[in-house]
Amino acid sequence: MGVQAYRFAIDPTPTQARALTAHCGAARFAFNWRLAVIKANLRQRAAERSYGIPDGRLTPPVSWSMYALRKAWNAVKDTVAPWWRDCSKEAFACGLERLAAALKSWSDSRAGKRKGRRMGFPSFRSKRNPALSVRFTTGAIRLDGRMHVLPRLGRIKTHESTRKLARHIAAGVATIASATVRREAGRWFVSFSVRIDRPRKAPTRPVAGMVKNRRLARAISDAGFTEIRRQLAYKTVWDGGRLVVADRWYPSSKRCSACGVAKAKLPLSARTFSCEACGLVIDRDRNAALNLASLVHDVAGSGPETETDVEPIVRPRRAGQVAPKRQPRTGQSGKTGTFAQQWANH
Repeated sequence: MGVQAYRFAIDPTPTQARALTAHCGAARFAFNWRLAVIKANLRQRAAERSYGIPDGRLTPPVSWSMYALRKAWNAVKDTVAPWWRDCSKEAFACGLERLAAALKSWSDSRAGKRKGRRMGFPSFRSKRNPALSVRFTTGAIRLDGRMHVLPRLGRIKTHESTRKLARHIAAGVATIASATVRREAGRWFVSFSVRIDRPRKAPTRPVAGMVKNRRLARAISDAGFTEIRRQLAYKTVWDGGRLVVADRWYPSSKRCSACGVAKAKLPLSARTFSCEACGLVIDRDRNAALNLASLVHDVAGSGPETETDVEPIVRPRRAGQVAPKRQPRTGQSGKTGTFAQQWANH
């Protein structure tokens, strides 16, 4: 599970742009409204202390928790903002959430619980600030081609397609956690905070890890099979080892690692190998690894003895097939095949 942000430039209509500005203003209003109440409460308590009133008899403090801020807003919103229904409730919740976070940062910084520079007490948000933003966490938030949908605002056009992200969401591997709309330098943008739930995969051995030269490792990680094999052969013999190359048609997956009987067919969708001859049931990849390890063992017992030899097991080359050039210190190289890597113990 991880979180990733996707940002798109958007092109709202004039009506939608006014509605977005109103929602940003609603978030600012909720922030400033409750901040004014908290500041008044703090001034009142400070004045009472100056008169010698004991702490137990001071005006009760105003809670800064998000729950308390929401509860207070819902109690007075019809009075302090009779127009609140013109905007999504998410806009007001956004302003209160930002206020709660700012107050907590100030309190933690003052108590020494927060690292970094000393945080000042929150100040009022100005309507003259050209940078506007509002955040949506619930309601109708979805993607549709070159459109995205936000609560109360409807479908808003994006400058680029959102289909790739939409496919991840439809496949169930991604979920939109929130959407934040911003106006920067006169342009509007939307950022989606997306929770990524990637399926677990079996551990792999990257080709980049086989080469110490990082630049070369990055290059061959996207290279073709022939280049990868050349590098593997060079690395293997350079370290005094030997590379055994299996024929590309060697039935490592279809052959039973226990009795040696091979299946006629084994589709890629079958991830478990079941042998009808001896009854062995084993993971497909582990069965292939055991077969390849057995092949390496057999060849190692009868193959060349010099450390620069590479022992290939290949079919006769077809007419017209050209073998790559022999590389220094690698012996034979370049025939088509798959690696017989010793992964049986993994």
